Amino acid sequence: MDLVELLKQAQTETIIKAILSDPRQKTYAYTKTIVWRIDDEESYYQFEAFTQEQAFHTNVKQEELIEQMAQLASHYKQIQIITLENEWALRISKKGKVHVTKRQNSDVPKARKHNVEKAYILKEGQPVDFLIHLGIMEASGRVKKKWYDKFRQINRYLEFIEDSLNDLGTDSPTIIDFGCGKSYLTFALYYYLVEMKKINATIIGLDLKESVIHNLNILRQELGYKQLDFRVGDIAMFEYDASIDMVISLHACNLATDYALEKAVKWNAKVIMAVPCCHKEIYQQMQIKPMEGILQYGLLKERMAALMTDGLRGEILKSYGYEVQIMEFIDMEHTPKNIMIRAYKRHEKSRLSKSYLDTCRDYHLQPTLERLLWPD
Repeated sequence: MDLVELLKQAQTETIIKAILSDPRQKTYAYTKTIVWRIDDEESYYQFEAFTQEQAFHTNVKQEELIEQMAQLASHYKQIQIITLENEWALRISKKGKVHVTKRQNSDVPKARKHNVEKAYILKEGQPVDFLIHLGIMEASGRVKKKWYDKFRQINRYLEFIEDSLNDLGTDSPTIIDFGCGKSYLTFALYYYLVEMKKINATIIGLDLKESVIHNLNILRQELGYKQLDFRVGDIAMFEYDASIDMVISLHACNLATDYALEKAVKWNAKVIMAVPCCHKEIYQQMQIKPMEGILQYGLLKERMAALMTDGLRGEILKSYGYEVQIMEFIDMEHTPKNIMIRAYKRHEKSRLSKSYLDTCRDYHLQPTLERLLWPD
């Protein structure tokens, strides 16, 4: 019996959990993959793929399970399958022959619920006013299924905020959220700091769209969020005459991220969080003879330019005394704009690094952020 037929037979007993392990090649990215049955309004399966450092999640419909497992099995030597009735052990040879052992199950694991694998800051089942108003959560506290990815993103964002609280150095921080858009995360920030942590925070959201800002101000008044304010404005032109403790810029397009970082540095902000997008400037400038063959492919050049842009931004922030981290904001399956630049003010201004200057020279680059902060 081939692998697909064996998987189909196991599924007739209802697969609750499967573990694919022992990769065929050491270079394969995922050391193991765990498949969980998820029981929600509509049951499905979650594939949890592990690298040495991270776990990535993908949801698969019941009718797609066998096909997806069979494809994945080509990368592993063994599969353990637990059904409602039996425990299956499959060993796959180099030639694809499957050796099977099966024994009756004495302890059947329960199917997961779709949210139990993560202890969130905002917990499902506990009503949160702004999530209810924004249509993400029902009045009972239950997260609507189609909004669950957004709920996860909000909680991931709050984890970053939680990690940075000690670096604010004040119980009354002023925070600016540049390019706040629909402000799911701005409301989450306010709720977490003011309502949950009882921190006397003042939060300002800035965006270009007047109609969006108008509606956001109506909502924050309805919620009674007195220390939250939304304003219409351009990041490059925005001025604020008091101290700013944290600057946030999520998905500000192209050079808008540079202007947000410039403001943060000049305000001497203690914490900076930026998730850039639309890296057009370096893409248009980047050129180097030995790499002409590679850079002829627009997609590869675009990705390389994006990574280089954020790396250079990090180096510029370091020159102003910031400790810089570049990390994944949220799983790639949810958004390709997933790189966060997080920076903490640690030292005094120094100088641009040799590696930064060499890179700009070799690739013929003139980054806007350098022009804004190092005009000479």
